[in-house]
Amino acid sequence: MMIDETKDILREQCREYLKEDIDSTINLENLTAEYISTRLGVKRNTASSYLNKLWNDKEIVKINTRPVYYMDKLIIYEKYNVDINKFLFDSIKDFKDYIVYRREIARDPFNQLIGYEGSLYHQIKECKAAVTYPPNGLPVLILGDAGVGKSLFAQLMYEYSIEKDIISPDAPFIILNCAEYADNQELLTGNLFGHMKGSFTGADSDKKGLIEE
Repeated sequence: MMIDETKDILREQCREYLKEDIDSTINLENLTAEYISTRLGVKRNTASSYLNKLWNDKEIVKINTRPVYYMDKLIIYEKYNVDINKFLFDSIKDFKDYIVYRREIARDPFNQLIGYEGSLYHQIKECKAAVTYPPNGLPVLILGDAGVGKSLFAQLMYEYSIEKDIISPDAPFIILNCAEYADNQELLTGNLFGHMKGSFTGADSDKKGLIEE
């Protein structure tokens, strides 16, 4: 079918174009209805109808300049390893900015949270600000009912810190469940500050405290 041929030609040319920097004009003219019509041997408006069908089916992106440029969604994914959910742009620059934005999201551990760009947007923004605050970040208290995901939120802050090179990839993620020590103050103190061998019953060896770790 001509639609399939149109898609194949566009993929071929899109792959060639994206070999260069996204701002390049090399091979850009090959992403137009004019070029596709020449390759297919059909009128320009016929090629445009094929391209618009692919665009309506969300298989290709349209950059609404003069002339209009088209890019294949699959080739964009191959090049940048990002899924896109926008298919119409006002300029090449808008398209480039969007790809940068989507790549940033793809590298953001918080994007797995439901509400990443909605109900939790401000909380995530505040946590990111705390993590990146110079020189060593700020303490954060996460509040919420049981089961809402406070531990996951803390874990994602840790992963975000690694992603932003704030801490090294082998930095430990230390967890202390205070509820386990509610009735044993001596054991809590020993875990927080460490202890020497024999300092209390069960202290079989020297142990670093969690604060030191």
